[in-house]
Amino acid sequence: MKIFIFSLLLFFHSFSFGQTENILYITMRKSGTHLLEKCLNYLLCKNDDYQKIENLIEKRFVTPGCIGKNTIVHFQHMDYLRQLENNNRLDSIKKIVLIRDPRDVLISSAYFVEKMPLNGANHLLGYRNAWKNIPIEKKIDSLLTFEDALYPNNKLPGFIAIHSNQFHLAPKFLDMPNTLVIRFEDLVGEPGGGSNEAQYIALYNIAEFLDVPFDENIYEKMSQYIFGSTRTFRSGQIGSWKQYLSNEQKDLFKEQYQQDLIALGYEESSDW
Repeated sequence: MKIFIFSLLLFFHSFSFGQTENILYITMRKSGTHLLEKCLNYLLCKNDDYQKIENLIEKRFVTPGCIGKNTIVHFQHMDYLRQLENNNRLDSIKKIVLIRDPRDVLISSAYFVEKMPLNGANHLLGYRNAWKNIPIEKKIDSLLTFEDALYPNNKLPGFIAIHSNQFHLAPKFLDMPNTLVIRFEDLVGEPGGGSNEAQYIALYNIAEFLDVPFDENIYEKMSQYIFGSTRTFRSGQIGSWKQYLSNEQKDLFKEQYQQDLIALGYEESSDW
């Protein structure tokens, strides 16, 4: 908590220098944070050293040396900004918000728990390892009901429950001033079940928002580089929830998060 508060102070302190351009990218957990980081890395660094940003993902605020002394890139998951979404100090900052269909986030989160970074909380190692042996349907039930699949009648631990808590929070970030909203479904391209056309448009919009060059040659190189090959990558596919959720789970998800699906633009295209 102390580190988080210090980071926030440093974050807002950097905004007081008028000559420094700040770029903030905000992501839903399990929505393709590494994917977006690769895009930013390529567009901003303009060279073959692709490790500047992604190797620093666990540091909440990133200052890659390849960008320049007058540009600072900041990163936060949405839940870390839950008390700041209405803060006017964010209005003038360029923000890129990455979202994903919450149902696919749910599936990705269910698999992610068993390899979730402990960040020093080694007492959770046994819990994380035990999660591997739970059937996937029970993992999904836990995230939907917030009831612990390992210890019945207990609430789901906060470090896991946060993956579902973010669904109500995400729509609040879509209408923030000076914000570009990018969808995971557009960014993944054909390897993730999307289209190259949608991917090109998404990357073009990011480049235009950041005021950096973008053309066919840049796209060809980026499209071969950005998908997969990170520590937490599993499949990165669009619509995988349709293969996993039972009818009962679909109904429960819709009961809890239908308004969020509508606000995020995923309800009308859904095939329940």
